[in-house]
Amino acid sequence: MEYKDPKREHFRAECTVDGTYEDNAPRFTLEAMANLPLLPDDVLLCIMKYLGPVELHNLSKITERLGHLASDKSLWRTIDFRPHKLTSTQLLKYVNYFKESTKFLAVRGFASEAPNLKRRDGVLTPKLLEEIVKKCPELETLILDEYYGPACKLSIELLPSTICRLSMRDCVITDLDPQNSYFHDMYAHVPYIKVLILSNCKWVSPHDFMAISKCHWLEELRMDGCLQLGDCVAYTSLAARCGFHSLKILDLRNTRMGDSDVACFSLSLRLTHLYLQCPSVDNEVSDDLHGDPNCVEGYDFLDCNDDDDTNAPSLIEDICGGFSPLG
Repeated sequence: MEYKDPKREHFRAECTVDGTYEDNAPRFTLEAMANLPLLPDDVLLCIMKYLGPVELHNLSKITERLGHLASDKSLWRTIDFRPHKLTSTQLLKYVNYFKESTKFLAVRGFASEAPNLKRRDGVLTPKLLEEIVKKCPELETLILDEYYGPACKLSIELLPSTICRLSMRDCVITDLDPQNSYFHDMYAHVPYIKVLILSNCKWVSPHDFMAISKCHWLEELRMDGCLQLGDCVAYTSLAARCGFHSLKILDLRNTRMGDSDVACFSLSLRLTHLYLQCPSVDNEVSDDLHGDPNCVEGYDFLDCNDDDDTNAPSLIEDICGGFSPLG
């Protein structure tokens, strides 16, 4: 007959993980949690796949075995720091976890915490980007949302040349070169780029639109909320005629693109989805926007991955059938 300790059975029935007491609670007990290290490695790895990079780092400090498992390359193919806003100094301590097999890396900055200037530090530094390039030679997706800082610290030349998906949603880039586009020679530095997300980047100009069009393999371009875009038929016409050879999806909602600009895309034979929506009157671009990237109040946008027609106030599909080619 199996012996049962009355004290242990009473503790098992009443004490739950969240510290509350409930009779016969069908939850893990503290005793079960203590036995977690007794599980085999493959089971622990399956459990640890549900943890983020910060949680894995904390777990690695408990025991040597857990530290070894937390460094397994299968856990670091996708690295997402967005739930935690970390500075470049804090991120550097995670560099040793980055693997050659890492395909996805996402970080989030402090641009949304304006006007608290102390918190609007650059998340990425040239040193950190150099480590990312060195440690992740197969990186495909890089997300740098809400980054705030000067262009020299996050220039396109510093990004991994292997990426094919880049997101800079809600970024604020300062100290831009008035003579050259921020995306100058982007086609050479990130030649495999297929998806570029620039949602709500109010510093993006028509000149940048022309530079981006040179990316030969670019298939998806999201520029919703780039309020400086508009009244740029010359740039738009050249971009549509000489560039955007592979572009299929273009999001121009909440920009000042007019009828003449839109008509230029009749030359883009591969374009299948064009999203349009007039910006709010409250969000019109002021004359000094380029000097102060934050002079326009922020507003919400639809998710950049949401292609549901009900969420797009004006969606033109199969645009090539809607326009006859010019000239």
